[in-house]
Amino acid sequence: VIAMWALLTEQNELSVGGDPVDIFRKPQAMTYYENGEPYQAPANWMQLWTEQEKNAKHIFAMQTTSYDSDSEKLSGEPTYSFDGSTVTESYSVVPIGLEQYKNKRRSKLITERNEEARRDITVTVNTTDYTFTADDFSRTLIGRTITALSAGMTFPANYKWATADNQLLNLSEAQAKQLGKLMLEQEYQAQRQYWELSADIDAATTHAEVDAVVWS
Repeated sequence: VIAMWALLTEQNELSVGGDPVDIFRKPQAMTYYENGEPYQAPANWMQLWTEQEKNAKHIFAMQTTSYDSDSEKLSGEPTYSFDGSTVTESYSVVPIGLEQYKNKRRSKLITERNEEARRDITVTVNTTDYTFTADDFSRTLIGRTITALSAGMTFPANYKWATADNQLLNLSEAQAKQLGKLMLEQEYQAQRQYWELSADIDAATTHAEVDAVVWS
């Protein structure tokens, strides 16, 4: 689906200043001209008219400069060209500032840390290996259980825990502690790597050095 359209002159040309007569980036009512006479188009004209009908009213598809928003930004005023079927809007593309680039990388780093902390864990229960989900709720719940046991709580009878594929297993106290231990270790290692990589980002002095900071 074409998202942007440009209105040209009745001669299907850019205006004297080199710009389209008007640009439409979202549905809206508009006025176009035929033989000098104005005509009103409804707000849904983008969906109402075929591309051929739009072209007959001097409205053509418009494309704009593509860029990587994580590392680049558009700069300056746009220029326009028309090849007979499509209007092209062109900008200069420049790198974003180093600090902004670092902040974007830190945001991705947080996502990577969280994904690593939530990675499924395999634990042997009664000689069989089972995979357990280590999402935020599971880590919190098993952590509270272990904390309560350390404070003197009696381990519940018939203590059940679901595997990643929803098998309900009876866990012993030792098995529950082992599951919690593995979850805690995984979460800590994820946080530790986050700290180390964050320090590398802080120390970076170029965009390339920021790019070299990768989760492993």
